[in-house]
Amino acid sequence: MSVLPLGARQKATTGDPLQRAVIAIEAGRQMEARHLLEEVVQANPRSERGWLWLADVVDGDAERRFCLTQVLSINRRNALARRGLEAMGPGPIQSPLLRVAFAALEIGRRAEARRLLEGVVQANPRSERGWLWLADAVDADAERRFCLTQVIAINRRNALARRGLEVLGPGSAWSPLDRQAGGSGPWTRQQALSIAAVGGRVAIGSRSLSAAIPIAGGYLAALTVAELLTAIIEPRVGLVLHSVLLMALLVHTALTWGRPGHRILLSLAFAPLIRLLSLSMPLAGFPRIYWYFIVSVPLAAATIVAWRTLGFSRTEIGLNLKALPTQIMVAFTGLSLGYIEYRILHPDPLAPSLAWKELWLPGLILLLCTGFLEELIFRGMMQQSVSRALGRVWGIVYVATLFAVLHVGYQSLPDVIFVFGVALFFGLVKAHTGSILGVTLAHGLTNILLFLTMPLGVNP
Repeated sequence: MSVLPLGARQKATTGDPLQRAVIAIEAGRQMEARHLLEEVVQANPRSERGWLWLADVVDGDAERRFCLTQVLSINRRNALARRGLEAMGPGPIQSPLLRVAFAALEIGRRAEARRLLEGVVQANPRSERGWLWLADAVDADAERRFCLTQVIAINRRNALARRGLEVLGPGSAWSPLDRQAGGSGPWTRQQALSIAAVGGRVAIGSRSLSAAIPIAGGYLAALTVAELLTAIIEPRVGLVLHSVLLMALLVHTALTWGRPGHRILLSLAFAPLIRLLSLSMPLAGFPRIYWYFIVSVPLAAATIVAWRTLGFSRTEIGLNLKALPTQIMVAFTGLSLGYIEYRILHPDPLAPSLAWKELWLPGLILLLCTGFLEELIFRGMMQQSVSRALGRVWGIVYVATLFAVLHVGYQSLPDVIFVFGVALFFGLVKAHTGSILGVTLAHGLTNILLFLTMPLGVNP
């Protein structure tokens, strides 16, 4: 609903992007407002109001800090920007235009991505990600070598830049900002951002046509078939199909490595890997609670390798303490979630009694091996990778769907639907808070109630 009369809404709709963005913010359409405000500040980098409003709709403190810094560079007396920066304190800054640039790069629009990223690094020459992604967008090895050298100058530990320079080997390097064609010199910041505005609008408008969508959808369909075969028809048939899918994902990743989209392929490989480990490892001689631990050991090793290979920071995959009060509240939802899922599945207990000496180790295994490890894989790496390719909303939905598909083995449609809803909730929490702490604890508590306390409490 809106308090604006119809005529005013129509006038606002046809007005300038800044006016439409303010209307969108008041109506709660944050993503629409962000797109409009990105358009405003790209077309006019000196728009004080544009940067100030954009600070209200960006995702993280680094982007918000960048926006408020831009406001003060335009008007040092802006009290709102000063108070905002004082409240956040010192910390890293990151241009919100990076998200738009990466969207263009992910869908293969390299020319538009290059123009966007040139604007980003001219506005902030210390943008590590800007230079790193620009290295993917330029054509010449000399330009790529320059970009990667800039990354190393900012962060000597950046493994992706180091590997890229090793592959390129020694040679000449020149800045991609030095436009030699036609005798023109480096672009000005205004020129780069004005050209970037065109690329940003094209990238946002064509996002739904991304080539990543049919690829991600195809693999999801194949994984669903494999899970149904495993749970309903014959586990050995499912094992074969999961093996084929794992090989296909790894080969596909290798063939597209270094190009947009390779991260989503590598992260999706965890789905067949999880099922292969649970089906093929010799677990029959161990108590069932230790199955989780045994399977999690090689899975944890693969997770660490993939994390390092994908180049995600701890903050990106949610290993932080952001929004701690919210995380605590989210953690306690695990109590009700565990009760509800127990009423759906009624599983046998994984511990002999409710005695503390019988519960602490199984509880710790469930917390770490299902709560932490699964959230690190699905809401951490996988959601981060898929969201970059498909967008934030579809990234959450896609990972939630895949997570629910992997629960088909319980042979309960109500449980699959329940898990899908929980996964959506967990994905939203991770996206809005930037941390997996709360969902890790909630996931762990859910399984502790589901497999330990509820079965033993109801049937002691």
